[in-house]
Amino acid sequence: MELLKGITLLLAALTAFSLFSRFAPYGTKAMGGLASAAVASFLVEAIHAYISGDFLGIDFLRETGLAAGSMGGPAAAALVALALGANPVFAIVAAIATI
Repeated sequence: MELLKGITLLLAALTAFSLFSRFAPYGTKAMGGLASAAVASFLVEAIHAYISGDFLGIDFLRETGLAAGSMGGPAAAALVALALGANPVFAIVAAIATI
């Protein structure tokens, strides 16, 4: 039952993202910024926290990866603003405000 709930929620989220990308003004640009933020924060988290930290046993890199993973919100604020053509200074101000 839990698997069915998870698959249904995943399909609902993907449908919402697809509708937003297709019909919202600048939806494709905004979703591109969100995707870039996910790569920028969670890829660094995966490499440092789980590969370097857990697998190789380097605690400092594990903590560094977890800190990078927690910066997804500020990265999204900055990269979506930049993708939509905002002034870079205002994009950084939005990122700092979300920290």
